[in-house]
Amino acid sequence: MTVHDDSLARKIMRRIIFLVCAVLLVLTATAVMMRIYGPMGTSHEKYNEITNV
Repeated sequence: MTVHDDSLARKIMRRIIFLVCAVLLVLTATAVMMRIYGPMGTSHEKYNEITNV
């Protein structure tokens, strides 16, 4: 394996890791937003149904 191939592999790995981190951040942010704004938003009735049961 040459140095050029190694650097290319590192670039690909960095890009994959960056994409995975970005997706995790988006999912976490979405979950937090839904937890905070969900009960106050359109899912208020569904939220009450779940808690009443």
